[in-house]
Amino acid sequence: MIRRIVQIGIVCAAFVSLNAQPLSPRQAAMGGITTTINSAYHPLDLYGFGGNYAWLQESDSLTWGRYQLASHNDWGTLHRLWDAETVHQNGFIFTGQKRLSDSQLFYGKIAYNRDFYGSVAHAIESDPYAHDPFVLTDTTVGDFNWYGPQVLAVFSQRLFGNLFLGLSVNYGIQRGFKALNSMPEIISRTIGGSVSLAYRLNTNMELGISFHPFDRQDITKLATLPDGTAPLIRRYLGEMVYSEYLTKNDRTANYNGHEERLQFSLHTSSLLMVVLGGYGYLWHELYDGTTQQYFNGFFQEESYFFKTALQKHWNRFVFGMRYGLTINKNWAKEPKGNLRIYDADYFQQDLRVGVLYRPQAQPLLLTAEVSYNEERPNRNDYRARDYRQGKNSKIMWHTGMELNTNNPFRIWAGYIYTQYEEAPVWNYFGDYSGPAFTAGAAYHSNTFEMAASIKYGMVTRTHSHMQHIIQRDHLDFNLELRQFF
Repeated sequence: MIRRIVQIGIVCAAFVSLNAQPLSPRQAAMGGITTTINSAYHPLDLYGFGGNYAWLQESDSLTWGRYQLASHNDWGTLHRLWDAETVHQNGFIFTGQKRLSDSQLFYGKIAYNRDFYGSVAHAIESDPYAHDPFVLTDTTVGDFNWYGPQVLAVFSQRLFGNLFLGLSVNYGIQRGFKALNSMPEIISRTIGGSVSLAYRLNTNMELGISFHPFDRQDITKLATLPDGTAPLIRRYLGEMVYSEYLTKNDRTANYNGHEERLQFSLHTSSLLMVVLGGYGYLWHELYDGTTQQYFNGFFQEESYFFKTALQKHWNRFVFGMRYGLTINKNWAKEPKGNLRIYDADYFQQDLRVGVLYRPQAQPLLLTAEVSYNEERPNRNDYRARDYRQGKNSKIMWHTGMELNTNNPFRIWAGYIYTQYEEAPVWNYFGDYSGPAFTAGAAYHSNTFEMAASIKYGMVTRTHSHMQHIIQRDHLDFNLELRQFF
């Protein structure tokens, strides 16, 4: 087994984005349906939906290995100021699961990515549009190359009776280079873990709780320009106000925090339901300087969230619903006078409703789903004396089908249409809309299954007075092999 894993890993280790959405090929190829079609890797239970590793062995007790290749690509002129014009995210992910005994299960994940971000304007941060107002930019437009591994290990143990324990640890390191002039380098290191408990209340109900601490550090290294001078750097201490420096001083950003979740699941012969709620806390400190660091600001964020999903089976129909609500509250201060320079709150909700129909005596599945996502940011930049608020919303229409032409083979197809509306005050994307097309196929046997999916789509800005087309295209591809042992 190990020899086969190594051979496949060596051949394939150039692809799969770490940022790929957690959809199975079947879900992705059928128009991105999530409410009525369950993923084998993210089932509707305490583990798959609730993120509780204590329930892993009750969710899936098989021993298997999965090898996944995936590529996400998007390009075009429709993007925010600090976004890349071209994105290619590629990588390889190996996931394996081993049942150690009747009461113990081990799960592991190894991922490696090589990503390309073309024509990035000014930004020299991994995420310049994060909630904190601290952004580092230069005066250039250049390409970024990112690469690095990520490792996750999970252990699930039945303690006694109906009580289960889950432990996890994850580590990742990413390196990014901007291939222009000063060639700044970003080193991003993340370490985290979790402790989870799950308890079976009866044959139809379970209760879970989990704690997830994390620590992350981003180091941005600046270098001398080819002519021997220091680069011109803009350091934002607020959403819209910055200071300019000719400097080669590094920047160190430290993030640490935790998240707590409480989960509940209910399942009968015709109904599945999972509910979870939680609280998250983030503390972010910023330091400038290479040999001697000085404190340059701090940021705090608190999050409250609620999510639920349910499926109802009735005759040849499956009805599904998912809902999520998140409230974020944050603020930032500058260190000299301990003055608040920025605060914001975000209200976000996402609703999905879908239906699946299986015609009688036909090897066919038909699905449809509509999703609505809404965000209401309220931002106050004290340094700029600017207060902004407004709603951004997105509606997506999904349809999909599955044809089981012969028992080992399945063919999938789907269609998605997106409509996005943005309050003019944000001036990020503007309103846009457009279609996407999906397709895929799979082969299943007793010892392995192979599946592939592809998605191509485009969106175009509306209500634009510009003469040229403002558009963004995207192409996703996923190929995976799963072996059972």
